[in-house]
Amino acid sequence: MSNLTNFEKRKFEQLLGMNTGYVLDFTNRSFAEFVLDSTSRDIYDPRYNYGSGSKANRLRAFWQKEENAVVGKLMTDMLDYGGGIGALQEACRLIVSRLLHDSPDPKVQTGSQHQEQSAQRQQQSQALRQLKEDFFQLAAEDDRNRPDWL
Repeated sequence: MSNLTNFEKRKFEQLLGMNTGYVLDFTNRSFAEFVLDSTSRDIYDPRYNYGSGSKANRLRAFWQKEENAVVGKLMTDMLDYGGGIGALQEACRLIVSRLLHDSPDPKVQTGSQHQEQSAQRQQQSQALRQLKEDFFQLAAEDDRNRPDWL
């Protein structure tokens, strides 16, 4: 059983457009083939029959019944297939990374993990501040086409 949190599931559901019962642009057949190719699992096996039996509900049952590595593999392939772009996709890729590395529950962190994440956030903030500063300097230039070496 995967240890996806409800918050993580909602991120995937939003990215894959699961609120309608569908998953991306899959038909029943293409969905079954995709899952089989990715994980060697039959998504139409009765063990994944959940709720209405829609593709979205079958995927939800898959998340509940399969281990982190299997769920991570399928979700990686789905993100590669058509998972969009932007912050939501990046958040989903981080979730997949956690699943594939079989990390414990994301709510539980050791002190060193917390320090590492804090250091990463600090580096990202510093890089963003530098980019912002560079942008404002460029925006203030009279001749934006002038080479930097002049």
